[in-house]
Amino acid sequence: MSTWIHKSTLVGASIVLGYVLASGTGSSLLESRRVEFVRGPAKQAQSPNGKASIMLLAPVNEDADPKMEAVSGNNRLSLGSLQRSAFIFWSPDSSAAALWDLAYSNHYLVRLIRTTPALSEVRGFDALIKHRALREFHPGELIHYWPYVEGWTRQNELAVVVCADGAPPKSPINTRLVGFQRGYLIDTDKIEIRSEFPAAEFMERIGTNPCE
Repeated sequence: MSTWIHKSTLVGASIVLGYVLASGTGSSLLESRRVEFVRGPAKQAQSPNGKASIMLLAPVNEDADPKMEAVSGNNRLSLGSLQRSAFIFWSPDSSAAALWDLAYSNHYLVRLIRTTPALSEVRGFDALIKHRALREFHPGELIHYWPYVEGWTRQNELAVVVCADGAPPKSPINTRLVGFQRGYLIDTDKIEIRSEFPAAEFMERIGTNPCE
């Protein structure tokens, strides 16, 4: 079961993010636990309420890619193969999980899995973020694109930093590439980018700069 966007068994070490992130009407605590998946033994990232999990299954043989799946009650959802590594970030209310898939060195994906009202993956979620970043560049000239998941707010907004390189919009051919760093807060209930922050402000507030 999937939701389309229009327009727009071991628990690994967890890292708690606890930074204060300013939003339009006040401050929101950015918090989440992340569990890393790497090629190897089976592993799970359990939701805060303990009712759902994202699972990394043991490969069938040493040459096979391990599979991932989401589990909620008696329901299971295949999430495909793990190519390289990934991080799982559960929302504080356990209604969704962000799967930050570091599939290739030059190709990262942000996927969103929901547990309510039914277990499903929001198809095209990564495209929502990438399309916003593309506004800053000449069409077809986004050379490098890396989204970084930083965590969740208590309002179920996902904080993502995008690092990219490309040619500015309306620039002539062979224009020198420029770097781009931007932070986004994404409303995962409405599936829309609620706000964005200049790089310096966002990096200062979350306490790290993934683009460096």
